[in-house]
Amino acid sequence: DVLQREYLDFSSLPNAPSRIFASPTSALPRDDFVQSSSLGEEQISGEALKRPQEEYFLTMFWQLYYCTVPILDHGPFKELYDSLWAHSRPQHPCRKPSALVDIVLALSIQYATASMPPGLEANDIDDEDSSIGGRWFYRRCQMLLASERERPTLSTMQCYIYSAVYLWNASFFNLAHETIAVAIRAAHALGLHQESHNHLPEGERQLFRRIWWALFCLDTKACID
Repeated sequence: DVLQREYLDFSSLPNAPSRIFASPTSALPRDDFVQSSSLGEEQISGEALKRPQEEYFLTMFWQLYYCTVPILDHGPFKELYDSLWAHSRPQHPCRKPSALVDIVLALSIQYATASMPPGLEANDIDDEDSSIGGRWFYRRCQMLLASERERPTLSTMQCYIYSAVYLWNASFFNLAHETIAVAIRAAHALGLHQESHNHLPEGERQLFRRIWWALFCLDTKACID
C-alpha cells in the first residue's frame, strides 16, 4: 500500500552516502556512529588546503558551477577571500575561516571528485564517497553558521542555499529540505520576498532577486522531486 510505504525509497541509490553515514560530516558508518554517540560530539578532521589549491577549486567554481546557482558577485567575493589571507604568516600560511568560502570550496571539491573517472579520485582531498567530497569544509561552514541564525545576513542566505545544494548532491534529502526551510525563514526575515529595495544600488537589488528566486527554484525542485 502506497500510504504505508516508508518515506523516500532509496532503493535506486543503494550506495548513497545517506544510507551509510548518519550525516555528511560523519567520520563513522551509521551503526558505529550510533554506538559512539554517548561519547560526545563526533570529530572529523581535515587538512587545510594551500592557497593555490583553494584558488584552483574557486576558479573551477566560477567557470563550471556558478552558472547553475548565480547568487554571488565575483568582485565582493574576491575581496572577501583576499582579506582572509591578509594577515597570514609566510612561515605558516593559513586562511581565516569563512562560512561562505568554505561552502563554495565544499561544492567545488564535491563537483571535482564526482567528475573524475573511477579509480582516479583525489584521495588527498577526501577518501570517502565522491559525493561527500569536501565535507570538512561543509562541516566548518555549518559550525560558523550556527552563530548567524539569530541575525542572518545575505552571506548567511548564500551559505544556506549552497549548503542545500551540497546536501542534495550527496543524497541527504531530508537534511536538504530542512536547510531550505531555514533559508526561507531567513529570507523572509531579511525581506527578500518584497520588492521594496529601491533605495539600494541596482547591483544589490539584482543580487537580492537572484538569491530569492534561486531559493524559490530550489524549494520548487525539492518539492517536485
